[in-house]
Amino acid sequence: MIVVLPCAGGCALSYKNYENYLPNVYVYEYSGHWSRYDEPLDSSVQIMTYHLLQNIITRKGDEKLCLFGHSMGGFIAWLAAKELMKCGVEVSGLFIAACNAPDSKMDFIETIENDADIKKFLKKIRQVPENILNSEFFSENLLPAIRNDIELVRKIPMQTNLKSECLRVPITCFCAVNDSIVKTSDMNGWERFTSREFSLKKYKGNHFFVYDKKNVELISNEIKFCMGI
Repeated sequence: MIVVLPCAGGCALSYKNYENYLPNVYVYEYSGHWSRYDEPLDSSVQIMTYHLLQNIITRKGDEKLCLFGHSMGGFIAWLAAKELMKCGVEVSGLFIAACNAPDSKMDFIETIENDADIKKFLKKIRQVPENILNSEFFSENLLPAIRNDIELVRKIPMQTNLKSECLRVPITCFCAVNDSIVKTSDMNGWERFTSREFSLKKYKGNHFFVYDKKNVELISNEIKFCMGI
């Protein structure tokens, strides 16, 4: 089973194309987001991870398990892998896209203090059309989840005891050459968090390169190669 974890404020639908290239994909929808809009938002990354683990344990069969997280989802994937390993559940691979290593911070977070800053940031990275940013629909339906997730990322504690945080799970990182949010050097830091194989793959695009159809195919092929499927 390949569990896909969206970015902050993201929705499962944005990652559905991976189902066209990978077998047994489960794209997780965070509580309070999109198809789970009527449920409460998670108040911490630990609670978010706990809810994810409940879903994984319920769905997992005898097949291999790997986790693929984008941006904030990369950190959630790492937290989930740690907890699964503690419970004796083997994680065959950890795939992380556009996410700083746990011992470094995302600098852009410090520039966001209110809703106006969130809209300014989204406009800058051109991820949400301006007409939607200024709409009532955005303010009522999308902004609460984005605001919540940004605060969750802001509160993520820096990991300093690297020896205790090192996983016996291969880690493959994906980054974009034009990502203005996460630097390649910050992603290289993930090598410190595994005692197994580590690799870093670069793709064309920005922070949201994982949505691009061509990149979806390339990333999927890399996951299949690493998983031996």
